[in-house]
Amino acid sequence: MDPLLDLAPCGFLVVADDGHVVLANRTALEMLGAASAEQLVGRHVDALLSTASRIFYQTHIFPTLKLQGQAHEIYVSMLRMDRGELPVLLNARRRNEGDRTVNDWAIVPMRQRNELENEILKARKIAEDSARAKEQFLGLVTHELRSPLGAIRNWAAILAQKGGDPAILQRGTEAIERNAQMQAALIEDILDEVRVATGKLHLDMDEIDARSIMEAVLEGAASTAAAKSITLERDIGHDPLRVRADRTRLQQVFWNIVTNALKFTPNGGRVRAELRCVDDWIEAVITDNGRGISPEFLPHVFEHFRQEEGGAAGGLGLGMAITRKLVELHGGSIAASSEGIGKGATFTVRLPSATPCMRSAGALEASRAPN
Repeated sequence: MDPLLDLAPCGFLVVADDGHVVLANRTALEMLGAASAEQLVGRHVDALLSTASRIFYQTHIFPTLKLQGQAHEIYVSMLRMDRGELPVLLNARRRNEGDRTVNDWAIVPMRQRNELENEILKARKIAEDSARAKEQFLGLVTHELRSPLGAIRNWAAILAQKGGDPAILQRGTEAIERNAQMQAALIEDILDEVRVATGKLHLDMDEIDARSIMEAVLEGAASTAAAKSITLERDIGHDPLRVRADRTRLQQVFWNIVTNALKFTPNGGRVRAELRCVDDWIEAVITDNGRGISPEFLPHVFEHFRQEEGGAAGGLGLGMAITRKLVELHGGSIAASSEGIGKGATFTVRLPSATPCMRSAGALEASRAPN
């Protein structure tokens, strides 16, 4: 027996023309429940096949082998040593061995075959989904980059003709700056996604005050909130909340969540930012009373290139995926919750505190009270 045959994932039998087994590999022994090759070698295949399969072999499979020299993907039911049936797919081929002709059998259990087929189908679906996502991403990138670029070009043409009008000049320069910033943000998202995918996202870790970072983000988002008459509430305390983090990336995390809340909150709505220390974790909680998230989409909020249908237009669907990765690189976690469409959403970021959480005097007294 070739040692390689013993390692083959399929069962292998050599059957003489008179129907007796000449050779069996280890996999075939395991499939059929044989303790040793002696239990199979020398046995007639009639004893290894169920009644229906034995008749089918005699009337169809063996005549086909003699006529065509091979038989492919034939379903038969074999009998194990414990008399249990084992459905298999049989592939067979005739060959000359010295002065006799033998038939090589390769048998694969149907269950194993189905598992392999399922794995192949799963891999094919992943490949198709990946190709489709790539096409959608390229189309989305093209569209999103073209929109601000088109606005910049249009305003540049208008200013070239009517740039002497102060009102038009102001509107044009503001529009060009706004769309240039939008395009720069889109490009930065793409670059961040590439850095994350290639493992080249570098964090410059230091002990910093998460409260001051959140305060700066809220100040920066105030004008956007005011433009939509959104009340921007805050409950971030006054004492420092120390974390080990990359200052720029932590600001990016808070900014993405706050601006996302403003984006999905209608005019006159409310966005609330809270920051607290809980069980030696710094928690940042951003709550809005905006559009909310459907139960169907909620598990996909942090996936790449995913945007809920009917949501606010714009963006590549990378912001929340990048945000999650940044939080995880800081040793933290992020979660989203919503009671459904029209009921707002809450995003909670948890980061390890660099210093133990301070307890109130009441909490300290309660912890010291006797049982």
